[in-house]
Amino acid sequence: MTIRIEVRNLDEVKRILEQLGPRAKGALPAAVEEGAKVLAAKIAANAPGPHIAYEMNGATALVGPDKAHFYYAFFETGTSAHRVEPRTAQALHWGGDAFSAGHAVGGVASTPFMRPAVDEGADEVGAAVGRVLVEALE
Repeated sequence: MTIRIEVRNLDEVKRILEQLGPRAKGALPAAVEEGAKVLAAKIAANAPGPHIAYEMNGATALVGPDKAHFYYAFFETGTSAHRVEPRTAQALHWGGDAFSAGHAVGGVASTPFMRPAVDEGADEVGAAVGRVLVEALE
């Protein structure tokens, strides 16, 4: 699951960073990482488990459940009742001696934890990014 965060006036931010020169541009990845740390902590506070991480790619950060815990997205968005059936075998193996030809799964109500963290933490994330950029320019 991905939540897209759009920076308003991004062209203006880029123009300002260009005007400030290479120090500001060079500090951008560290600033984004600091913001990602703040956001990851906000998300982790209400996540269904402890597996919230961030990945850096240049001056871009991906924040959310680690890849092994992709199913946290089901808590964020909820699921409807559905049936789980084997795709290639004749039965599902549930561990030990338990097998079945299928299983009815009740739905899961959505309990968002990422979107509220983004909405509520926007000012803190922005402040963290700003602190790093200000320090780099002093």
